[in-house]
Amino acid sequence: MIPIPVAVFAKYLRNRLTSGLKQIKYSEKKENQIPFKYYRSAIAAISRHHRSGNDPAVFKQAQAELTKKLVACEKPGKAAILRNNIRAIAEYRMHFGGRNFDVRPVPKLKIFAANVVVSVKVDLCVIENGEHKLIKLDMCKGKKNESEAQSLLAITAQAAEQERFAIEASNILLLRPEDGSELRGRKLRTAEIRDLHKAGLEIESIWDSL
Repeated sequence: MIPIPVAVFAKYLRNRLTSGLKQIKYSEKKENQIPFKYYRSAIAAISRHHRSGNDPAVFKQAQAELTKKLVACEKPGKAAILRNNIRAIAEYRMHFGGRNFDVRPVPKLKIFAANVVVSVKVDLCVIENGEHKLIKLDMCKGKKNESEAQSLLAITAQAAEQERFAIEASNILLLRPEDGSELRGRKLRTAEIRDLHKAGLEIESIWDSL
């Protein structure tokens, strides 16, 4: 099986470019590695915040710890990550910090397309107002391509259905702390499901020649 992260697969679905596939295939080379959980610290702080019943002290402590690391940091790349995590925490606190999320374990989802297995990762699994919700957090500065984001959410909904995780597609959310916007998922249309499997066949056929 060929493992592909959902973000790379969604991008391939949209434009059929192979740059992301090459990055995955040759990820053993350090210069090609895709950063995993760039916003790991911010996501962890957000989860602790909601688990605490939205105690503001959680965010304050997380920002203080990251700021202390930033002051001592001598590597520009690491410093940029720390600054962006500090920013992301502040933006999330402003726009979403007051939502009453009952945080639950994050499910491991995947979807198969020919000989490709697409790993579908979400950042939070919560119950809000009695409903299960899966949340992806877009903490980057500047808005991403909305068609790509919608495709990503729809694939996530399809994976949840195939894994028999009981959740409405509209309860799969993309939250953007930068501007407080929220994008809701939807089910894949029949033609899109066919295209998903077609893309899997294409990736399988070109993988060795990448």
